[in-house]
Amino acid sequence: MPAITIDATARFVSTLSFDLGSGDVSEISREVQHAVEEQVPKVEGFIGCVVMVDTQKTHLLVVSVWESAHACGAAQYDQGIGRVVSDVVEAAKSYEIRTYETVTVVRA
Repeated sequence: MPAITIDATARFVSTLSFDLGSGDVSEISREVQHAVEEQVPKVEGFIGCVVMVDTQKTHLLVVSVWESAHACGAAQYDQGIGRVVSDVVEAAKSYEIRTYETVTVVRA
């Protein structure tokens, strides 16, 4: 997966946090990774995404960066993305979705 460079167009961040309970998070995280690499970049306004897994606590966190809240909202209507999100929600013991307006981006 190519490196993500966040630029000045980053205006909106969405986090999806899933507690998957007991078990192996590998299959679900691969499904999310595939969607992020293959489907999400085609959505207008998408800048980048980080998928993180805590294998000990079986927790999955997806942080996506968008040009606007509108672009993020529009992505929810993409069938491929919607299917992956619904699969993870169904497998999750609990989940939380949060959104943030970007204040600043600091680069090294």
